Amino acid sequence: MLRSRPHSAPCTDFDGVRILEVDSDDDFGGGTIMVAKKRLLLGITALVLIGALLGFLLHSRSTGPARLKLAVVTWVGFGPFYVAQDKGFFREQGIDVELLRIDDFGARRAALASGKLDGSVETIDSLAIGLAQGIPAVEVLLVDESYGGDGIVATRDIKSLADLSGKTVALAKTTPSHFFLLYLMDQASLNPATITIKPMDAGDAGAAFVAGKVDAAVTWEPWLGKAKDTPRGHILTTSREHPGIIADCFVVHPDLARNRPEAVKALLRAWFKAIDFLKSDGPEAIAIISKRLELPAADLEGMLQGVRFPSYEDNMRFMGVGGGDNRMEQMFSAALRLWQKEGVIAADKKIAPASVYNPAFLRDMNK
Repeated sequence: MLRSRPHSAPCTDFDGVRILEVDSDDDFGGGTIMVAKKRLLLGITALVLIGALLGFLLHSRSTGPARLKLAVVTWVGFGPFYVAQDKGFFREQGIDVELLRIDDFGARRAALASGKLDGSVETIDSLAIGLAQGIPAVEVLLVDESYGGDGIVATRDIKSLADLSGKTVALAKTTPSHFFLLYLMDQASLNPATITIKPMDAGDAGAAFVAGKVDAAVTWEPWLGKAKDTPRGHILTTSREHPGIIADCFVVHPDLARNRPEAVKALLRAWFKAIDFLKSDGPEAIAIISKRLELPAADLEGMLQGVRFPSYEDNMRFMGVGGGDNRMEQMFSAALRLWQKEGVIAADKKIAPASVYNPAFLRDMNK
């Protein structure tokens, strides 16, 4: 007997999937079709469950405890970050922080630009240079201000900034030391072109002055004190007389600011708790910083004398919140202008000061 060709089977839509239906008396076999249907339904169910799981994982990644990689440098002003980490203040705020000590400017900025860092430290003047180079950063915190820790030493015949004209000054170029001198001379309407700059690291600059190799130097402790103790030298001025020029700030990658604002606010809360701990439990805080920065505790105590940690209220005023003077915009504008005059930043480069910081994280820190 000849076998007849099976007729075309009707199709049924199941959630957008075409399922072939055949009669149970066809050659396909009813049992086989039922198994096929069940397998297909199980496959669809599995896909739905996998999609839901992936959605949950993505959601938990965006709302769960944030893992942050932050860069600091070997400086006592950034010590409270280590206090916050070792005392568990970051964890208390629901963030998992990894602190990386990266002293090299270029390496630190490259890591931030590539997204390998969520945040980093800068001075206001160096932030202007970094942003001009295209580094993605938003300032969210004034960390510390030099308050006597930096200064200018000079021979005793140099009694004012104007007396530096025609003299040789040792300093580290395009650094806060350089900016400190440029800013002071600009405020006094003096031309920096009248001095001869001998470029070297700030520590080497102090040593060169003590050795009698230069007429003046922009440096920091302990060289300020050593220069004062020499027969030929004295301290011309320091950041104690001119606070706020050398100011460290903390910046975050714009992606973190945009996508994880709660993590930024948690970071700020932990920072201010560490500052309070430094004030109330100084010896323990210094011991933590000494261990983490690998610097003798006695040296740190001396360095802390030349640093001022702004309070929450100081930070708000600094960023112009609630009628503050907004020194953030003032100092950034000054840095941009002075670095352009020096040829460090292109003269036609435009950066709106209001675009480089975001006070909302501080303002809403406890909300």
